[in-house]
Amino acid sequence: MLEKVVKHVGASYYDRSACHLDLVQWATDPVWSGLELAEIENLLKADIPFLRQQLAQEGIGLLLLNGAGIVRAYQAHFGVHLKKVKFAHGGRVKMLCGHVNPKLTVIGWNINLQSSFGVSNAEITGIGQRINELAKVVRGDIADPDAVADRAVAAGGKVVFPVGDQPYGMRQGRIADPAGHHWLIGKPLR
Repeated sequence: MLEKVVKHVGASYYDRSACHLDLVQWATDPVWSGLELAEIENLLKADIPFLRQQLAQEGIGLLLLNGAGIVRAYQAHFGVHLKKVKFAHGGRVKMLCGHVNPKLTVIGWNINLQSSFGVSNAEITGIGQRINELAKVVRGDIADPDAVADRAVAAGGKVVFPVGDQPYGMRQGRIADPAGHHWLIGKPLR
């Protein structure tokens, strides 16, 4: 199900341009929903530092939170407040979004697409399309990201973080356009 969502931002689990991260790195028995609250809190307390490290060091620009429980846990354990955003593709889907730092956009929704029965293809497609609208991440090689960023600023954009060599192998920066959409502009370092 998630592959159908991430394809809307030009990513795929199959070509390794998307990856799945869990809040905790351990499989549980019983499954997560069958654990006592104290067990869940202990697992989160032990593993959230590892997830923070992954998010900081791996150059992740877009983090998708699949389901209300994950959204709540992320907000609580990362001290982040995501704002509700409009979703025109179905009454039961609620979406949230935030720019956690200059390099990371977080988008979540209330329905766990991996375990919810009765999720329609229209809802899945709608979530993917809305993620694309909210993220507005430019993917692929841009021959001269510095020049593209300069043109964007000249057209009214604001620098969120300047184009520069990043430790994860990209020359990259982020510009907010006049409508508030964030554009990640870059190319691989060679």
